Amino acid sequence: MGYATNNNYLDHYFWTGYRWLKPTKWYNRIQVNYNAHHSLLFSKITDQKVDTKFQMFSTNVNANLQLKNLWFAGAFVGYVPYGYDFYEARWTGYVFKTPRRNQFETWFESNNAKKYVLSFDYFVGLRDLFNSPNHQLSVQQSYRFNDKLSVKYGIVYNPTTNDAGFYDYYFKKDINGNDIRDANGNKILDDILFSRRNLKTIENIFSAKYNFNNRSGITFRTRHYWSKVKVKQLYDLNDDGTLAPTKHLDRSIEHKNLNIFNVDAVYTWQFAPGSFINIVWKDESVIGDDNIKYTYLKNLDNTIASPQNNNLSFKIIYYLDYLNFKKWSKRH
Repeated sequence: MGYATNNNYLDHYFWTGYRWLKPTKWYNRIQVNYNAHHSLLFSKITDQKVDTKFQMFSTNVNANLQLKNLWFAGAFVGYVPYGYDFYEARWTGYVFKTPRRNQFETWFESNNAKKYVLSFDYFVGLRDLFNSPNHQLSVQQSYRFNDKLSVKYGIVYNPTTNDAGFYDYYFKKDINGNDIRDANGNKILDDILFSRRNLKTIENIFSAKYNFNNRSGITFRTRHYWSKVKVKQLYDLNDDGTLAPTKHLDRSIEHKNLNIFNVDAVYTWQFAPGSFINIVWKDESVIGDDNIKYTYLKNLDNTIASPQNNNLSFKIIYYLDYLNFKKWSKRH
């Protein structure tokens, strides 16, 4: 199941690939792929400022291989030219001209049959607007102690410099600083503000699984998500989708800092074929403010010490076989 964020698009995809399936001394198989994606609006948007339906085009070449020791490795090279984002401005008709991007990625994963498994992924996207690099580093580790107990830990580190995105609206004001409204009482838009900002996101996930037997077990997962936004400069969105330094010098800059901490523990017992008892405990705490000076550990400490939202649920799933039930009802 999934959901569509909008339905006004016409997309075309192209893929082709080539495989080497005959093993050699150092690899078992190799595959090289080429992908292309072209996206248009299906129909133009009301009061559209830019006379185009074009949204984006992307193309990439990627390759992956399995080595003789059953490790996997791969690489990706992509290119995205200028495009138009009809939704980032968050006001019908306005559009943001997205920057040109060069993308590179490499990854590997060790042998999944081993007790210890390590995977590594590094991605970088280089955008020409404000000379903005976007890095993402992901490291995943898992260890299987025996048939009953296994643990897994993963970290994702995603710093971005000079990212451009929606900031806020600026509405027309009178000489006293009060909002000017139309005949229907609605504020009148003066400009859409974008910001040039530095982003940093760190996500840590630890999970464990223990099976008491082949019918019952417990899973545990804890996650801390930290993301901060340091705004450096504000810009006005032009009608052609480009940005210009804002003329609204009275608008102050606000930074953002978000922490989310989750714990999920689930006990499952299969007491009959297709029938289960589930006991679930969930804990969550969320902190959102503008304090970006704290380190990661200080953010984690503040989040754990904040008020928690705890939930305990109990669920029974019972599988009723209609044929057996029919036989039972006839006997009685």
